[in-house]
Amino acid sequence: MDSYAQHWRSFRFWNRLGLAVVLALLPVVAFGVFLTRASTDFAAFPYLLMLMWLLALGGTLYRIRTFRCPRCGKTFSVEGWWSAKRRGHKCVHCALELD
Repeated sequence: MDSYAQHWRSFRFWNRLGLAVVLALLPVVAFGVFLTRASTDFAAFPYLLMLMWLLALGGTLYRIRTFRCPRCGKTFSVEGWWSAKRRGHKCVHCALELD
């Protein structure tokens, strides 16, 4: 059962990190705009920050989407790479409950 707990801990980490990245996108870019207006040395700084944040978001969403079920080893929330994410608390393959 420790193996399951480790898998769920990893899933919760990536899920919370994704939420933090989404919530922090606007304040970080706004701060970058504020810094750019104060100093005109690097005008593309807010765009660079936004690009970095979007790459972090994409990586986090990829990790969440490709999370493997601890029981069956297949992706937990999608049937395949072409299918849409399903909002549910069960594995789409073996019906293992989330937590």
